[in-house]
Amino acid sequence: MVDDHDFPNAAAAAHDAAWTVLQDAADTVSSRSRRTSLEQVCAQFGVDPEQVRERAAQIREGDDND
Repeated sequence: MVDDHDFPNAAAAAHDAAWTVLQDAADTVSSRSRRTSLEQVCAQFGVDPEQVRERAAQIREGDDND
């Protein structure tokens, strides 16, 4: 059984938790809207961007075999 005297504290805690999740979600969405260059992504994963471009050209030309 819940003590009625704790309701204001529980409601405030739930509000604070919901606000924190909302803020975190807003931060995530806003960071996703930034554009990232191929060079930045390749640098992050240790991949040569020229190889990615070459492979993309091969796929566009219909040579999608590895």
